[in-house]
Amino acid sequence: MSAAAPGWRERAGVDLPGRLLAGTFLAAAALYLLTAFCAVVNFAWLQPLFDQFRLYDIYLSQPFPDNVLQLENGHRPIVPALLRLAEIHAFAANQKLQVVLGTGFAFATALTLALLAWRAPLPLPARAAGVLASVIGVLWLANARMLLHGNEAVHAYLVALCVVSAALCCYRAGRDNATLWLGLASLCCGLATFSFGGGIASFVAAILLAWLQRVNLRALLLPAVTLFACIGVYLFVLPGDASVREQLDMRPLALAGMTARWLSSPWIVAWLGLGDADLYGWAQDYVRAQPLSAAMIALAEAPQRWTGLRWTQTGSVGIGAAGIATFGLLLLRRLRQREKPDRLETVALGLCLFALATALVVCLGRLQYLQQWPMQAFADRYLVWPCLFWLGLALLLLRSIATHLGKAALHWALLPWLILPAIAWPAHELWTGWGASVYRNLQQSAASARADALDERHFGSNPAVAADVTLRTLQFFRNRRLAMYAEPGSDWLGQQFRGGLQAAGTRIAAHAHTREALRDMRDGSPIAHFDGWISSGVRAAHKTGELVVLDADSYVVGFAEFSFIQPMAAALRLDLPRKRGYDGYIRHYDPAARYRLVLLRDLDADGVLLYEF
Repeated sequence: MSAAAPGWRERAGVDLPGRLLAGTFLAAAALYLLTAFCAVVNFAWLQPLFDQFRLYDIYLSQPFPDNVLQLENGHRPIVPALLRLAEIHAFAANQKLQVVLGTGFAFATALTLALLAWRAPLPLPARAAGVLASVIGVLWLANARMLLHGNEAVHAYLVALCVVSAALCCYRAGRDNATLWLGLASLCCGLATFSFGGGIASFVAAILLAWLQRVNLRALLLPAVTLFACIGVYLFVLPGDASVREQLDMRPLALAGMTARWLSSPWIVAWLGLGDADLYGWAQDYVRAQPLSAAMIALAEAPQRWTGLRWTQTGSVGIGAAGIATFGLLLLRRLRQREKPDRLETVALGLCLFALATALVVCLGRLQYLQQWPMQAFADRYLVWPCLFWLGLALLLLRSIATHLGKAALHWALLPWLILPAIAWPAHELWTGWGASVYRNLQQSAASARADALDERHFGSNPAVAADVTLRTLQFFRNRRLAMYAEPGSDWLGQQFRGGLQAAGTRIAAHAHTREALRDMRDGSPIAHFDGWISSGVRAAHKTGELVVLDADSYVVGFAEFSFIQPMAAALRLDLPRKRGYDGYIRHYDPAARYRLVLLRDLDADGVLLYEF
């Protein structure tokens, strides 16, 4: 009996299932990358917030270099501080330099890792899965606080890029001129150390990677000596060194448990904690109303009902411990192999080693705090580092299964990877919406400051910064025309408009209404918050001038800022629309008076009347 003739797929050598898997992975990666890019362009935060008011008080009141050497929340972000000083002097502290650089660091990290996965000597579907993991691991918008806030992005993603660069240098050190390449790796680690507190963990990763690359001892001393030099400067030379040493908490068992819990955060934030009111209390109505997230919550809550244990407590420790154990097994297997790690494996090992060392550094310094406030182990300000751990572990597992399984078995092994983008999607969408809400609040704060109508919700409710520090920083900004006061027309407040007003006609249509009457946080004088939107002619409105409020005598009494796309618009999107919605503030508000919202280029030139209210 003759054998069956091969089909066209076999004759052509086409791996159709593999190509379908690869295409799906690449399409999902493109979706995450593009939505992340659009979110940053649409909603990157362009006004100071959080600790920035305290930091700008230091930058603007102390001489150089004292203003960049100060301790910041236990960190030594000297490199980001230098960038902020450059932004103050060159771009009037408009946040855009930090946003551009921070975004560039993030996308450079993601694309470098994706390129490494794509060029690895692995089957097509495994390479595509590596691209997907790289994009989600870095650009997942559950990290919106880092990706949208230039101040945070420069901290986090400069460190991430330095870690990847140091790992690549270690790979090259094992093949050519070890002293040169380890010198470059040490430089990358030094930059990371003085960009963010956890950056010092990059030295641990670099030294171990260089050892795995069989680098000679003399060259290996270079990153080791640099590490001890950085520790000495960090702990004993720079200002605030005593407070850094006092934060260390040496309790091994508690430290191990908290480290595992801290590393589990991507799984808790993405899926297992979605239904936990302590973690997502602000979004429970929304996530339980969405079909995908509701199904994920039901799956996560079933084991909790059976066992009585919560994922955010005992379960998170188990997840983190499982990840650490898996990495430990892969590392032990690597140690038993005689050949040097290839480029992808070197970088993946570096990500895991760095993130694990970072977890130890953070938990060592903040163990008591994390025990007192358990949900802070899953806080958005930490999430980027555990994401790097699981990304590195995913790349190691991909490489392992792709090199040990046949074609058919590999296809089956990769099928669960199709679940990854689905699991990550609800948090990707949810945190984009949160980022858009923060963007609107910040634009409101800018309008409030420019109108000299200070809303306490924006400037007096930050527990991390005293109100008097915030007010002092705002005065620095106003006196030096920085931040929101650098915008055109900020000096018009209280001056009389002397031009004529043209009706918007059919070219521009707008709406506005007073949302609430308030009191200025300083003296209790009446102020008002209003909002509205451009219903037609949004392009012309953006090009015509500044949104200004005039009273009946044509004096400038308020400002507005474009702050949202339009009512009920989705935040997660694949386009870059102009913002139609705006928020504004009026000082010395009189509810019986009439106000006019106008577009002005100059107080002596004609403007456009948008709305009277």
